[in-house]
Amino acid sequence: MKEIEEEKSRSEVEEEIKEVRGVLSAIADFLKEIREPLKELLDTMLSFIKGSTLGEDVGSFYSKLVEKGIDPDKAMELTRKYLEARLSIITNLSELIARMGRREGKIGKKITEEGK
Repeated sequence: MKEIEEEKSRSEVEEEIKEVRGVLSAIADFLKEIREPLKELLDTMLSFIKGSTLGEDVGSFYSKLVEKGIDPDKAMELTRKYLEARLSIITNLSELIARMGRREGKIGKKITEEGK
């Protein structure tokens, strides 16, 4: 009786391992599929902070604030915050892409190790 339970338990564990392996494989495939679209998104985001474009946007932001009657010192403060926010987008996107790359590597490694 105990042998039957152990055999059933083993087959259940093996089935669960197959399921987990399948899920991990699907996740790894998904990460590979979204890598290129994410790269394109990052390229798009990077293009909007090109020096010339960013300089024009920031200068325009400041000028419009002053034109609308905002105190120049306050406009400068708001413009600095605007610039910092624009630049932080790049940092955040870069970190996201890096994390996804590391996770993809870990998932692939885990699948390879489980297949041994």
